[in-house]
Order: sequence, then structure tokens, then C-alpha cells
Amino acid sequence: MVIGLTIYVEAQAPTPSIITFFGLLVTLAGSLVGVLVVGGAIYYRNALMKQKHQEQLAESYEQDQKEEFIRLSQQGLELEKQRTGLEKQTKIMVWIFAAIEKAEDDPRLAFIIVYQGLETEIHSLISRQFSDDTPNYGDKQTFNLSYDFDFLAKYVTPDQARTILQMRDLRNRIVHGEVGPEEVTPEKVKEYLQEALHLAQVISRIKQDDEI
Repeated sequence: MVIGLTIYVEAQAPTPSIITFFGLLVTLAGSLVGVLVVGGAIYYRNALMKQKHQEQLAESYEQDQKEEFIRLSQQGLELEKQRTGLEKQTKIMVWIFAAIEKAEDDPRLAFIIVYQGLETEIHSLISRQFSDDTPNYGDKQTFNLSYDFDFLAKYVTPDQARTILQMRDLRNRIVHGEVGPEEVTPEKVKEYLQEALHLAQVISRIKQDDEI
């Protein structure tokens, strides 16, 4: 009976190999858990980095789109300015050529054409400076009919303002038949033409609220 008990106890007692096996199993399990934890951490970190990278790409793309939109808008504005400038120059050249054509045959008519072209630019200036939403809009109608030295001197030099008013006076005298052929010769018309062309170009470049 003692022998049987001893055999049973020995059968139940763990052997060194079993202990070693279980030890290895525990170690492997711990290592596996460690690998899983580390792997999960690495995966989570990579996922965060990927998400951050995608967000940076999205922000960069959005910024690029904004810059491209601004660039295209600026190009559009520049092209519009160039188109407007060409239209203004074309209008000016129309009355310049018309005046040149009449300078020899009818200098007085040529001068009237010159001043009407210049006055068109002056009225355009008045329209730009006295738009509907400006406080002095009520003065617009007055200046459209009769602009004075003080108004002109805000945008051109005093000498240029006096020249404009002298040309206006000469135009009025021609219209009322107070000027003889000898007072307005083809040579004088050409001089007035050059002065009017310069003044028209200066006035056409004046923007709203610009003053000297």
C-alpha cells in the first residue's frame, strides 16, 4: 500500500521537463503579448502619422488651390485693365485721326473735334470721381456742364488746367463764329492736338479718388 501511494505521488508530481515546458510556454506567451502590445502601438502610431500626413496634404492642396485662384484672379484683373486701357486708347485715337484728317481743309472744325475728344475724357473723369455712392454725387451734373479750374487742378497741374480752360474758351468762340481762319491754322491745330493727346492720356489713367 505504501508502495502504491508512492507511485501515485510520483505520478502526480511535475517532472523537470514539464516545469521547463511550462516555463517556456509562459515565456512565449509573455513574449507574444509583448509583441502584440508593441505591434499595436506601432500600428496606432503609423495610423496617426498617416492621418496627419493626409491632413497636411489636404491643407497643402487647399492652400495651393487658394494661391492658384488668387493668381488667376490677378491675371484676370490685369487682362481686364489691359483691355480697358486698349479701349480707352482706341477711343482717343479715333478723334485724333478725325482731327488730323480735317486739319488742313478746316482747321477750326479739326480743333472742335480735338476739344470734344478731350472733353469726353474729362466727363469720364467726372463720372469716375462722382459715382452714385459718393457724397458729392449732387455736384456731378454741375461739373458735367461746367467744370472749373479748382476741379481740374485736383487731377492735373495748374498749367494743364489753364490750358484746358483756354482750349474750351477757344472752342466756344469758334462755335459762336468769333474766330477767323487766321487765328486757328493747321500748325496751331497740330500743337493743340499734341497737347490734347497728352492731357487725354493723363486724364484717362486717373482712378477714382486719385488727386494730385
